[in-house]
Amino acid sequence: MKLSKVFSTILAVIMFKTDVAADGFNCNGVIFTAAYIRQVLYVAFHTELNSISGWPKLFVPSTPASGHDGYREYPLLSSLEIWNGGGFSYRALLSPAGDTVNVYSDLDGGYECVSA
Repeated sequence: MKLSKVFSTILAVIMFKTDVAADGFNCNGVIFTAAYIRQVLYVAFHTELNSISGWPKLFVPSTPASGHDGYREYPLLSSLEIWNGGGFSYRALLSPAGDTVNVYSDLDGGYECVSA
């Protein structure tokens, strides 16, 4: 197999894995783009746990067999900037492979945002 074919295959797998919520998330009118979520995914897994005001956090599921091993949580900002401390109202639950993402709002009693 040619080297270029190998790289093409790897790139396709990476793009598939990181194509979470291709249209982003809608939190009652606040839109988090897919590009922003990919940036947050990168930061959440390339930043030491609990190193920025206690974030990123390792997600601890209420039931051990939930299939969420290694998931991380990280704050989101409606300005689509990477959070680095301070207040926030949204957060993402991210799988290590980037193939599962859930976005939550802490506003209005808390709710799960929907894919846009």
